[in-house]
Amino acid sequence: MHMTHDLRIAIVGAGPGGLVLANILDRHGVTATIFESDSSATARAQGGVLDLHAEGGQYAMREAGLWEEFQRIARYDEQDFRVYNCRGELEILQLTKPEDFEVDRSRPETDRPQIRAVLLGGLPEGTVRWERALQKIVQPDPVAPVSLRFRNGVVEEFDLVIGADGTWSRVRPLLSSTTPQYTGVTFFEMLHSNAAAVDPANVALVGKGNMFALGERRAINGHLTASGGVHVYAATMAEEPPARDALVRRDDVLALFSGWSPGLLRLLETAEPVAIPRPLWALPVGHSWEHRAGVTLLGDAAHVMSPFSGEGANLAMRDGADLAHAILRGLQQGADLDQQLRMYEADIQARAAVAAEGAMRGLEEAFSEDAIEHIREMFQAH
Repeated sequence: MHMTHDLRIAIVGAGPGGLVLANILDRHGVTATIFESDSSATARAQGGVLDLHAEGGQYAMREAGLWEEFQRIARYDEQDFRVYNCRGELEILQLTKPEDFEVDRSRPETDRPQIRAVLLGGLPEGTVRWERALQKIVQPDPVAPVSLRFRNGVVEEFDLVIGADGTWSRVRPLLSSTTPQYTGVTFFEMLHSNAAAVDPANVALVGKGNMFALGERRAINGHLTASGGVHVYAATMAEEPPARDALVRRDDVLALFSGWSPGLLRLLETAEPVAIPRPLWALPVGHSWEHRAGVTLLGDAAHVMSPFSGEGANLAMRDGADLAHAILRGLQQGADLDQQLRMYEADIQARAAVAAEGAMRGLEEAFSEDAIEHIREMFQAH
C-alpha cells in the first residue's frame, strides 16, 4: 500500500500509546486525529502509578520530544519495594540505591494523570476529539478507505486507522475474532482523594515505591502519589467478574480481607466509601492477526495482559513509538507503507508474547499459597 504525506490517519483512543504515536508523527510533520470517548482528560480516574522502563515508556518519551517534561514529573527516589505477609510482617525490603537514579537503569514512579497531561501538552490544539465514542468500523474491502461511525452519528473516512482503544477495542474485531478472557482475579481500586487527611501510618507502611501484601490468595498493593496521597488496590480471586461500570462498597471489600492485620486493613478503611472494580482480562498468550491494509492495533487493543509483568503501559508506549517510525518510513518516497506495517505487527506480537507469558506466570504465582516465596526467588535470581 503506497501512500503520500496526505495520508488520513485516525487513532482511536487517547491512552499513552496513542498519544505517543500522535506526538512522534507530529514532530515529523504528519498529522493524525485522535478520537476519545471520554469527555475530557480528567473525566474519569486514570488509575494509579506507572514505573516507566528505559526500553519502554522512557524510550517513547524521548522519541516524542518530551523527555524534559517527563523528568519534571519522574520520581527517581521512589523505587523501593516492600512485601508484607497478611499478618503485616515485612518479608522483603529492597531500598532505592544511588545507581537506581541512573537513567538507563531506573524505573521512576510517575502518576498516570501526569503522564497523560504531558503527552497531551505536546500535541497541537484540536488533535484529540473528545466525546467521540466509536460505534462501528467498516472497511468494505482491504484497499478501500476505513469508515468510522461514532455514537453521535458522525461518519468519517480514513486511509489508516489505529486501534489504541484498550481491552474492549472496537477496532480489534476487524482484525481478530479473539476476545479477552477473565483471569479469575479482580482488583478494587481504593482512592484516598484527600492527601492532607491520609493517615501517616499508611504512608509509612507503603513507603517510597511499590508495596505488596500477599497471602491467602489475596493481595493489597499500594503506592504514594505525587500529591502525597496513597493509591491502593485490593485484589482477590473470584469466579465471575463484577458487572462493567459497577461500584462496590468499601466495607464489602474490607470483608474480603477479614483476619488480616489491622495495619493493612487501615489502608482500606481510610479509603473513599466506594471502590472501583478492575477485573483483570487477558488475550491469549501469542495473540496475533492476519494483516489487513489500512488497520492496525497497539497496546491493550493488541495484547491486553495482567499487570503482573509490569509491562502494560510500557508496551503500549513502545508500540506507539515503533508504529510512528514504521509509518514515517512507509511515507518516504518509494517506500511501501503496507510492508512497514506488516513488520511492525510481527515485532509487537513477538514482544508481547514474551511479556504475556511472564504476566500469566506472575499472576498465578502472586495468587498461589506460596506467593511471597516466588517473589523472594525472583529477587534472588536478579
